[in-house]
Amino acid sequence: MIFEDLVRMVAKEANALVPIISFKEVAKDDWRQQLPEIIKAGLGRAPEMVICTHLDQLGMSIIAPLAARPYGSECTSTTSAVRVSKPNFEDIWVEGRVAYDCAEKILGVGNPKTKYEVLEFDEWKEVIVDQLKESELESAITRLTTDIAMTKRGYILKVEGEQLHRMISKSIVDHNRLLSVMGRSQLQFELAYAAFKEIRLLFAEMLEDWRAEENRSQAAYMEKLHKAIHVLQLQGLTVAAQATEKTMSLSHWRKNIGSDVEFFVVSIQREMHSLLGSLKRQFVSFVRELANRCRAEYFDSLRDKIQKTIRDDAQNELMTGILDRLDAFGEDIEALLLPNIMKKVVHSIVAERYNAATAHRAIRNAIVGPLLTRNETSSNGTDADWTDVSTETSSDESASIVTEEKDIQQLGFMLRAPVAVLATIPWFLGVGVWLFMARSKQYLLNVESLIEELQERAIRPYFDGLHEEGVTTLENIGERSSKVAELAIHESLEEEERRYQQERSLKQKERSQNEPPRPIIAVSSMTLLLNLLAADSGLLGIQRHLTESKVVND
Repeated sequence: MIFEDLVRMVAKEANALVPIISFKEVAKDDWRQQLPEIIKAGLGRAPEMVICTHLDQLGMSIIAPLAARPYGSECTSTTSAVRVSKPNFEDIWVEGRVAYDCAEKILGVGNPKTKYEVLEFDEWKEVIVDQLKESELESAITRLTTDIAMTKRGYILKVEGEQLHRMISKSIVDHNRLLSVMGRSQLQFELAYAAFKEIRLLFAEMLEDWRAEENRSQAAYMEKLHKAIHVLQLQGLTVAAQATEKTMSLSHWRKNIGSDVEFFVVSIQREMHSLLGSLKRQFVSFVRELANRCRAEYFDSLRDKIQKTIRDDAQNELMTGILDRLDAFGEDIEALLLPNIMKKVVHSIVAERYNAATAHRAIRNAIVGPLLTRNETSSNGTDADWTDVSTETSSDESASIVTEEKDIQQLGFMLRAPVAVLATIPWFLGVGVWLFMARSKQYLLNVESLIEELQERAIRPYFDGLHEEGVTTLENIGERSSKVAELAIHESLEEEERRYQQERSLKQKERSQNEPPRPIIAVSSMTLLLNLLAADSGLLGIQRHLTESKVVND
């Protein structure tokens, strides 16, 4: 699943998404281009806020233009200060903002700033509370959050209802098969088992042919990848000349030769990052789309081959089980992971952490917060926003998500960004490279030599790394898809084998004890089957009600 799909899935369950970016892991000049596009594609708009960590990895000269509100270890807790302070007048007296209407009612329009300055904090807080009661904002938020909580609860009911429906349907099929074989004679059993063994051999031969066909298909997809990276690399080689030309057009680095050399190095690297950003994202999107097509083709081709090869009407139930399992395993990229990670994460967020109280508090703070917020200047001159926001803790533990790290790694950048995209262009312009520029204590620039150096020591290795990881991703997606598709068949055949062995054991026991089949077993099985059918019918009715009443927010 690509990043946009994950964001879109979580966006269905949450009211706000706050990206958390680590400067230790993400390329310094690239995340500003990638992240807003990813969030906007999944959320439908740009993110309102981004939280950054590991700011100590960057110099202050870089942090300043990146972070609008740096918040570090020097910012101590000011909860007590907030509770005895008022916000800045300029923060609340801005026409068009939510806070303005309330402030205008309290201060009026005649000399409001003077009136505001003479108000004590307790008086200000008291009139704010009165205005909140008069506006009935609390009741409006309560109704709003109740509707939100009910919407999300309905969504969870629908998802879990679908899962329960699949479980009940499987139990119904199993009991139908159990009842159909209870009256089967020993001869009928042996004939059915012999037919099953023939089908199993037929599946083995079919899988051999299918593997050969898929190897050819995998080679075709790999050839498309090689061609794509070749075209992309040709475009990337022009980046060196473009970055050099743009950097040389700047006049700043010519002013002081003692410092301009270092500035030139930094400037050209940043320019290359900017120019390479779109090419990198094009390649990543292409590989993901190619891998998804490859994965889907594995399952589709196997499904078609089964339907064309196996035509024994006596094996309809077995065939239905195999095809249903292939549909479930081949639904999307998530199925290639052993646990269903994404849905567990979403379910944990909604079902265990989200409720009407927390939603009410979140919306209330978003609306009322500006009126109870003080803007101060910290000791180092950096502005910081302080908001008295109450938080609710939950005693519920997060759902445990158990997986193996290798599962994520083997799927490459289908579930994460490629390592090559995260890596920065190396600081390659060292002493050995500067030899062609330094002569008699003067710096002379051979543009052609510089561009060749950039291409050979930065651009080509960069795209080689991206190509290598793209190949690894595509290979692992193909290998994992093949294994999962074959697993669907093997598991179904093993379950069928166990059914025959259980029936054989039961018949042997009846013969050894000279006991006829007991009607009570058939009656109990029939009773259970009827209960399952009734439960399935009721569950489908609930699902229809959830959908028709539009409680579910898809």
